[in-house]
Amino acid sequence: MYNYWLPEKEQKNRDVILVNRNPDDLTTPFLLSHFHKTGKVHEIVIRKNNMVVGRYYYSYAEGYIPS
Repeated sequence: MYNYWLPEKEQKNRDVILVNRNPDDLTTPFLLSHFHKTGKVHEIVIRKNNMVVGRYYYSYAEGYIPS
């Protein structure tokens, strides 16, 4: 995934904030295997005129492990 934006090997051990519309995508074994440690998944509720118009989920991950 990193190769799309940056050379993957240069990102080794970097920390990231993961964001997704599906909370399950932030806890897949494949994703978790690429970090030394990950935090809890949190929800961000997007509102417009007091109505929920979207939800995003995020988690903090430490120590990226390249493929």
